Amino acid sequence: MPSDLFATENDIRAAYRLLLNREPDPEGFRFFVERCRAGELTMERLHGSIIWSDEYQARRQRDPASALLRHSEIDQELLLRHRAPPELLTADPSCFTNWLGIRTDASLFPQADALRGKVFPEIPLSGDGVFGGYNEYFALLHSIEAVPDRRRLSMVELGAGWGPWISAAGVCCRRMGFKDIGLCGVEADASRFEKMHEHFTRNGLTDLNCRLIHGAAWSSDTTLKFPKIDVRDHGAAIGEGDGVVDYRGHARDVVDVPAYSVDTICGDLGVIDYMHWDLQGAEIQVAQSAINFLDERVRFIFVGTHSRLIEGELLELFFQHKWDLILEAPCRFAWDLGKPSLTGMIVMDGEVFLRNPKLL
Repeated sequence: MPSDLFATENDIRAAYRLLLNREPDPEGFRFFVERCRAGELTMERLHGSIIWSDEYQARRQRDPASALLRHSEIDQELLLRHRAPPELLTADPSCFTNWLGIRTDASLFPQADALRGKVFPEIPLSGDGVFGGYNEYFALLHSIEAVPDRRRLSMVELGAGWGPWISAAGVCCRRMGFKDIGLCGVEADASRFEKMHEHFTRNGLTDLNCRLIHGAAWSSDTTLKFPKIDVRDHGAAIGEGDGVVDYRGHARDVVDVPAYSVDTICGDLGVIDYMHWDLQGAEIQVAQSAINFLDERVRFIFVGTHSRLIEGELLELFFQHKWDLILEAPCRFAWDLGKPSLTGMIVMDGEVFLRNPKLL
């Protein structure tokens, strides 16, 4: 997180919870709010003030392992606070269990045999080794910690696959005592959509307020084409034409799928605390069509990016609409003139995580 990012009142609450493990006291909260409203309170100053307080230093002496001194380590502490207790980090013969205690069907991945029965208990400082990067986990948990009253959370995952990020939100928020947890996942591939239902059942999330939609996120409500793929192929993309060669140059049969605008998907959800997008190249088209909705209704958004061109266009769009950039990492690609597009050259997705100061 950039050290010069200005703090909000929600950031003040989150910092107290993160570093002191309590809600802010009225006097301390009033002090920081006054600095915040005067335009003087950066995230670095907020964290630094708490770190050098007598209360934090006393906590550090009592339990050195629980207290951290550098800003980058504070981000790591965020992950440590959400790691599942040891009794939940147990093996399952058909799944792997991650550090949050979430069980995921190993058959979703090409390395299924190596994943079955595995437990990954450590926080993912270099990614979880399967599908999730550190930045994605940080973005999710940062957005959850920023919820003002820790009672209601609304999250939407577009290009959800089996729903790893909405399920992680459900597990973490339930553990934190949230009373109203709303989760919405949208996935175009029928096989992975069924896996999303299975994943929610396996992890005990079916009693939450869940909306799982078979379809694609798009700029409008229409019908599009989606390739017939193996469930282990996590790179397929929606398209408008009937062509049998996808953006990667792979020959594929296609099927019709319903496509929905962000407004149609989310119109009745109220304020959305966090969105996670993995749209395989459609992210800029969807963002451009939905930017007014995002301005009015979304607090935080994480977008997986699929070309340097798309990254530039996304940053320009959110810059023009005055969002704060919390972190970004450019995609990695292998230049290949044989590919149909820049998106087809991607070997590692890029990442953009932003917050909407109009709703904080």
